[in-house]
Amino acid sequence: MIILGIDPGLANTGWGVVETRGSVCRARAYGCVSTSSSESIDRRLGKIYEGISKAIETYAPSQLAIEKIFFGENSRSALATAHARGAALVAAAEAGLELGEYTPMQIKQAVVGTGSADKRQVIFMVRNILALDHDPRPDHCADALAAAICHANLTRTQRLTREGAAVQVFEQKRAQEELDAATARSVTAAATAARLAGARGEASPPWSCQAEQEEHPMIVQLTGTLVEVLPSHVVIDVGGVGYELGVSATTAASLPAVGEAGVTVLTRMLVKENAVELYGFATREERAVFDKLVAVSGVGPKLALAVLSTFSPATLATIVTLQDEGRMAQVPGVGRKKAQRLLVELQDVFAKDATLRGLVGMSEPAARQSKVPDTSQSVTEEATAALLSMGFSPQEAELALDGHEEAGAVTVEKAIQFALKRIGGNL
Repeated sequence: MIILGIDPGLANTGWGVVETRGSVCRARAYGCVSTSSSESIDRRLGKIYEGISKAIETYAPSQLAIEKIFFGENSRSALATAHARGAALVAAAEAGLELGEYTPMQIKQAVVGTGSADKRQVIFMVRNILALDHDPRPDHCADALAAAICHANLTRTQRLTREGAAVQVFEQKRAQEELDAATARSVTAAATAARLAGARGEASPPWSCQAEQEEHPMIVQLTGTLVEVLPSHVVIDVGGVGYELGVSATTAASLPAVGEAGVTVLTRMLVKENAVELYGFATREERAVFDKLVAVSGVGPKLALAVLSTFSPATLATIVTLQDEGRMAQVPGVGRKKAQRLLVELQDVFAKDATLRGLVGMSEPAARQSKVPDTSQSVTEEATAALLSMGFSPQEAELALDGHEEAGAVTVEKAIQFALKRIGGNL
């Protein structure tokens, strides 16, 4: 798929053409259409139209990704940008290109991983994603290429999600049919045994004629090639089918680089009325805690992953044991009142589940520890792994994370954000 990205502007309209093959995205060309303020508006718009039309004719893209206009305080500038955007859209419409529109925040989120990224971060990630040996200049070209990358990523993810959901529904239906058949066979066998016993004048067999229906998880793990790794989700290719898994930042940081084959991720499938969702985990401990969290009233998968992004299972167990409201309230979306309720309910969960206590290293349900163990080292290691998966070198990651504890970035997610901001500020 060939995508034309456009960063509209009356003075400078940047354009960039990228080609995607599977999960690989490479730049074919980029440029900038510049106009002078001394020219009339019709001539300036004509130049933009001609420049974009020529790029379309030369590289024959099938998709268009263009930045939406942000109407801030400078309405005059927004109006000029709207004129340039209209000229580019006319050229694309005449060529029959499929349109994708994205806000600047959406583009930054897709390319860098945070909607608050600055120009330097965007340029750095564009260069790395497209495997360029130089920074695309001027900045308008980098922004145009970023828009194209955003469109490529979102299009691929949507396609993989649709394909994966179809497979999951099929697997679910097939598993249910197999379960129904097994149940029917069990009932028939029990009824036949009862009739034979009766004919012989014997007592009925000591089992119920109604077969017990066991819980059968559909998908408990996936092994395949990593297609995409972000702090909130990953995509793994299994036999040509892409599965999107919601993950904690901790799990995302522990995974190898994109393109690695033979990667195994533990999973949990949640079936809703209108959707089938998959969640991935690096360890049995994390999956077990996730199961218990989503069973708590008012805690959905998103909040459960936020908890696991903030604390390891062992640290969470210690926080629950100590009933540490302050630490629990560090989880995004958890206030004091919710922290209190979670701690009470989780304390009961850990007390009743010996298997779970064994997984997280709790010897006794009522055990008390004098202090919460220091997890700064693991946070640093996990954040470093996440930065390496984004394409940063070990030296860059180490320098970027230096001082994150003093700055209050004590979770993996906050540490990654701290590092990206430092990189954007040129350390």
